Amino acid sequence: MKDPKPRTKLVHLPGTPRNMRFTVPVDEAEESPPIKPAEIAEPPVWLGADARAIFADRVSEITEAGYWHARFVDSLALYASLMAEYQRDSAKCSAAKVTQMRLLLSELGLTPQSSRGVMHGPNR
Repeated sequence: MKDPKPRTKLVHLPGTPRNMRFTVPVDEAEESPPIKPAEIAEPPVWLGADARAIFADRVSEITEAGYWHARFVDSLALYASLMAEYQRDSAKCSAAKVTQMRLLLSELGLTPQSSRGVMHGPNR
């Protein structure tokens, strides 16, 4: 019969508790400059007219919330394309596409649940 594993000693490491690591008082937080209209990306050329309208609506929504970034363009364009297809004929839109739209909305912080995790404010 093997000996049971020896018990290890719990080592307490110095530092800040996990829940307090990223808390920064508002007055000490760095202020980012506001987003300039020139920094807002144009929709990709492959988007149709109806998808471009959806893209523009979502960009304005994200910009007003204060967290627009150029890295959102591809995800937002894909969402706009899927939503335009869904609006044209929802009966032909598969469940997989609807799920993909829901996931893209969540990644962009455009659902009630996901918007809680988005840091609002200029360029955040």
